[in-house]
Amino acid sequence: MKPVILGFQQKPKAPLIRPLLSVNSGPTPFANIESYKDLTSEYQSVGVEAIRSIDYMTGANDVMCFFPDKDADAQQNKNYDWQETDRVFKSIIDGGFRPELRLGMGWRNMASWGAYGNELTGFNSGCQFWKGRQSLSQTMLKSGASIFEKLLSNLSNKKKWGANHLDNALIEIWNEPNIIGINTATKIPLQCTSSEDCDYSSKYPNYMWDGNPKQFYKFFAKTAKHLKDKFPTIQIGGPAIHNVGLGITDGGEIINPGETNVSYKSSQENKYKNKIGLQWTKDFLDYMREKDVQLDFFSWHAYESDPDMIIAMHNKADQLLRSYGFDDTQQYLSEFNTSFANGNVSTALGAAQSSAIWIEMQKRGPKISQASYSRGNDGPFVPGGEGFPLQINPDGSFLAPMDFGNYGVGLFQTNGAPKPAAHAFSFWSQLANREIIPIEKYLQENPSSQPSKSVYSLGGIKKGTNGQDISIILANTSSIPEEGAKEQSPIFNIKKFIKNHKLDRNSLQIQSVQSDDGLLNNEDNNKNQVTIDPGTTIYLQANTTISDDPITVFADGSTKEVGQMIAGQNNLQWGIVGGENENLFTIDADSGMLEFVDTPANSQPDLVELSNPIYTVIVSAQGINGESEQRVNVEIA
Repeated sequence: MKPVILGFQQKPKAPLIRPLLSVNSGPTPFANIESYKDLTSEYQSVGVEAIRSIDYMTGANDVMCFFPDKDADAQQNKNYDWQETDRVFKSIIDGGFRPELRLGMGWRNMASWGAYGNELTGFNSGCQFWKGRQSLSQTMLKSGASIFEKLLSNLSNKKKWGANHLDNALIEIWNEPNIIGINTATKIPLQCTSSEDCDYSSKYPNYMWDGNPKQFYKFFAKTAKHLKDKFPTIQIGGPAIHNVGLGITDGGEIINPGETNVSYKSSQENKYKNKIGLQWTKDFLDYMREKDVQLDFFSWHAYESDPDMIIAMHNKADQLLRSYGFDDTQQYLSEFNTSFANGNVSTALGAAQSSAIWIEMQKRGPKISQASYSRGNDGPFVPGGEGFPLQINPDGSFLAPMDFGNYGVGLFQTNGAPKPAAHAFSFWSQLANREIIPIEKYLQENPSSQPSKSVYSLGGIKKGTNGQDISIILANTSSIPEEGAKEQSPIFNIKKFIKNHKLDRNSLQIQSVQSDDGLLNNEDNNKNQVTIDPGTTIYLQANTTISDDPITVFADGSTKEVGQMIAGQNNLQWGIVGGENENLFTIDADSGMLEFVDTPANSQPDLVELSNPIYTVIVSAQGINGESEQRVNVEIA
């Protein structure tokens, strides 16, 4: 469906749906494998706005790739190799995505850091794994601040990149430094009860940091303050904690999930040592407060299928931040997906679960200012697989599979084929930046079924001077019943919804994701109701009847600004394609802001004084499904 131009944006009367539209990794392939596809166009098609730079098998953005000698002088430019990091950064900005930098390293199973014997010898791109006698923690404590200053200086260089793409960017220090006590070789839970007992060691390894927690706090504080001083326009934060840092264990059970003071029941089968997890975060925040570190955001990870779990972690994080004086600190959910344990990640049910999480973050997670789906492209995680296949052999051969199939956790397969979650993500992108509207009254339980607690819904509206457009997402996270089982699903009353909002029935579009094959279904728009089956995600969009007549807008001749144009779709490119006075106007391609090239009062003062002249311009809005044009009359009031 072509985008419908709604005129000029009106002032919102309700909260806007936040564009939580980041993904981990990409758009370059996970590894330099011929069959792995660059996903720039695929990311653009579903509305990805930002990319968190982590987990590239090529070594991009990993400190051991761009600073390959731990013992080298961090002040000397000759000791840096930017080739692979630059290549990936260029792909991010060339695709029109915002970079979100993770400083440090991704998950690495390294024997020298206490993991089992799969020592990484290099990267798939040819980067040599770093050398030197110093440990990781010693290197970071001594030179980390300087190393990452060099990285940010390189990536914010206006001459090199044409602009400073790190202005106001999220700069996240490290990744999951708090995981203690997982043994991926034996997979046997290791018992410990205190920070002293569970200190990082060969017995209780941590794959991101080989010093103790206090050394990490010192490194983080020093680096955060240094980078904020050198680059005051960045948003600095971290430390991307695993969910154990918020008091939640894998397989744990929430008690009173809706409360701010959440309590948890631990799972006996948990691999991560939760008993000190919460204390780790308290100690971290206490140290940041003591050292007067500015935390623009606090980041954490969650792989959970229950939205209540995500909200519980949001509430717990907010409680902790406030208790240590970080009242204004935002939250960055820098990795999220459904639980790997349930095998639903690449299925239609997994897409519904992820959609439910995204919906509830909008409704009940107000401090989450950004969320990054993990991941955009397949790899490195393989649910149910043996660990995380990041290693390559000494001869350079790659240990990961050529095709992750349904086991990879990306939105797209390595060949670019969309999975169910990719279509769900595109639904999220179309709801972004709309005003939230209540739609619960249009949800009806089937008379023959039990009340459903597994249907999640979110509606958003765009209002313009020429009309309005409403989008809705519905997700049913119930497990798909076995073949032959009978279950009456909830319904959404389309007829009542269309009537109450005075929408054009002919404009109605209904799409659904209900099968694991990654196909997007276009539903019959003549339906009076739509059934929300288990494991299904549904998207509805409709607008008011839009007139073909020119839009007239009144402008103040003393300023350039005319107004921001909006359409019924997001991710559009705006342009000027004609009109008697087209040379007098300019429009921002991304935002749709229409302006005069020069103020009419300055360029044509006599005309402005004699009458109320009308200037005519034709604007266009182009999306992936076509292009629409609209004549606009700008009258000087």
